[in-house]
Amino acid sequence: MNDSTVFPNLKVKVFGIGGAGNNAINNIIADDQFDSSAIEFWAINTDSQHLQDNRNKCENKLLLANPIYSGCGAGGDPKVGKECALNSIDQIKEILADTNVLILAAGLGGGTGTGATPVIADVAKKMGILTIAILTTPFDMEGEIKKSIALAGINEIKNHSNSYSLVSNQQILETYKDFPLNMAMQMADKKLKNLIKNVIDIINLSWFINIDFHDLKNVLENGQNTFIGYAKTSGSDKVKKAVDEVVSDNISEIKSNNNYKNLLVSFHIDSKGTLTEINEAIELLKEHFGTDTHIKFGIINDAWTDEREDFFTIGIIAGQGEIHSSIDYHNKIKGSKDNSLINEQSNIINVENTDEYDQIVTKNEKILEQNSDLIPDFFK
Repeated sequence: MNDSTVFPNLKVKVFGIGGAGNNAINNIIADDQFDSSAIEFWAINTDSQHLQDNRNKCENKLLLANPIYSGCGAGGDPKVGKECALNSIDQIKEILADTNVLILAAGLGGGTGTGATPVIADVAKKMGILTIAILTTPFDMEGEIKKSIALAGINEIKNHSNSYSLVSNQQILETYKDFPLNMAMQMADKKLKNLIKNVIDIINLSWFINIDFHDLKNVLENGQNTFIGYAKTSGSDKVKKAVDEVVSDNISEIKSNNNYKNLLVSFHIDSKGTLTEINEAIELLKEHFGTDTHIKFGIINDAWTDEREDFFTIGIIAGQGEIHSSIDYHNKIKGSKDNSLINEQSNIINVENTDEYDQIVTKNEKILEQNSDLIPDFFK
């Protein structure tokens, strides 16, 4: 990984599985503004012709095949995709041997993405790899059969990955319904690309206020359906526009699912960006996700950029897993009669009993209360 990497020994790999997955990683590789040098990309398909296409810019390619279906594609049949992946298990394990984080990008409703993705996710998870699947669902016009295949694929994948996030092609169609076909499809690919980029940036970049791999793992490891959003805006009212853009495509899901209570938020702001803007964004997020939501955030401030540049970027990963915080740790110690727990697990506080620990916590709480007017809202 490059010099800006927070965890230089982490190996992050992105598998684009099937046609939609291959297109997604090609868009990332072709993006000049995205440093993909620290990430290992793999284009995986049952269709050898698609892998050999000149438009496929990914250097690493894996053909999933068996003696019957030798590079001819899966014909829209998930069973074929699954069989081809099972036949390539040894190759998949070899590729994953040194991997810490695996991002799977695939389209559901067809043969390869729907059939092969659960197999690969299962192998990775059993190898102890943090596995995140980012999946697109079919357009309504593709019919009920394809939608039912996609639903079956989701049920398989959620049992074998740490978390999964869904991108609705139908919602993208409704948002960009007046766009020419090629531009609408580009917007769909761009959305998938941005969600993948959001996950990678958390691991790959050095943050002014830091978030890292362990924060990502905390949000995703125990979660299932994960909300991932990304937006970059500029101009007046850019903070509100960014939050609205992130939330708007998934507002019904957020309102219907009250379990998104563990948020990891990344802010990338221009040289004139302020804490007031960060505070505004977090307060807006609380309006959507609830005031009881646990929010961990990181900031990159491009202090070296041209002062004329104007942008506000926000990325969100919202998990449904348990929140492991200092409060949980305090409650764990408080409820324990074994004082050695404190000595073994804390290198900062070394006290003889839990009563003294409580006194320290109470004292800190009073200090915070006395100085509350000096503390920004989002720290409270």
